[in-house]
Amino acid sequence: MELNSNYGSQASLPYSTGQAIRELPGQYFKVLSHPSIATFREEKGKATWAMNWLQFIALGLIGAVLQSIGLLISPPDFSSVVGTAGMSHAALLAVTIVFFAIFELILTPISFLAAGGILFLIAQAFGGKG
Repeated sequence: MELNSNYGSQASLPYSTGQAIRELPGQYFKVLSHPSIATFREEKGKATWAMNWLQFIALGLIGAVLQSIGLLISPPDFSSVVGTAGMSHAALLAVTIVFFAIFELILTPISFLAAGGILFLIAQAFGGKG
């Protein structure tokens, strides 16, 4: 059975953002516990770029929070950094946390989309049809 055959015939309509957020955990569970063409066909219509960006932002925020906690638990050694202009260790740590949090928020969607694009191109190179 080809993956593209009749893929959109039973697709559901997109929900409002609030309803889509409430139903997202159930969608994740359904897709992960019953992966099939029929499951993806049912969930296809719920996919919107707004929900994708919301999930990218949430993933970036979770990553930034965890990274900040990690830096607070195990702070980097700034003793070998040149050009700190007499900044205190606490100020350097604060600058580092803010820099890496912003970096994490920006790179999360970029890296996710780049990896998806690379996987898509590899699949197409090997004759993928999905």
